[in-house]
Amino acid sequence: MHQEQNIGLRLHVVNGENLEMQSPCLVIAGYTGSDPDSVARHIDELQAIGVAPPPSVPTFYRLPSDLLTTNETVATVGDRTSGEAEPVLIRHAGQYYIGIGSDHTDREIERLSIHEAKAACQKPLGPVVRHIGSSPQVESWHRVQLRSWVDEELYQNGTLTDIRNPDDILDKLGALPMSGDSTDLVLFLGTIPITGGTFHYGDSWTVELLFPDGQSLRHSYSVRKENNHA
Repeated sequence: MHQEQNIGLRLHVVNGENLEMQSPCLVIAGYTGSDPDSVARHIDELQAIGVAPPPSVPTFYRLPSDLLTTNETVATVGDRTSGEAEPVLIRHAGQYYIGIGSDHTDREIERLSIHEAKAACQKPLGPVVRHIGSSPQVESWHRVQLRSWVDEELYQNGTLTDIRNPDDILDKLGALPMSGDSTDLVLFLGTIPITGGTFHYGDSWTVELLFPDGQSLRHSYSVRKENNHA
């Protein structure tokens, strides 16, 4: 589905700075929960729809950067796709930023290949991000709230204490031949359990990070299903 040419990525930092990245390394981190029991429950959720357990915890999936989109409409082909709100760590010119995104995934393909299922869908990313500094440490990480809604119904609601700290995840990613320290990076950091434990396949999604100081990073998008028949 993704285009071969690089469309670039343009983001706006809360303080007014603009970020432009032509070809960042896009990585989706999976199974990054800080609580082993919570990770096991998420694996059970996936197993309930036929997805095999991961080979390692955490697991990383490298994807083409042109899957990233800040658009408010995401085109899909499959009938059973769904999003998940995720904090997103962004590295550019030696500085780190945090944003909000959605690991939109095709759940039918996921039964056969998690990597191909993630590659089958664009990755929505909110156009506004928050500057962290020269270290991937996020202040009061465990107090930042993550929420999502599907078709205006609450779908996820919890704090980032359920997810490993970004520096821990980045450290484990660094052991893999995916990205050097100087490479622009967009790293989806994982998610929290969904309310009710059942995937929904709605038409509109809203994802949000709410910081202890009251600042909110929020992004909404709708799904446009394309006809997959000739």
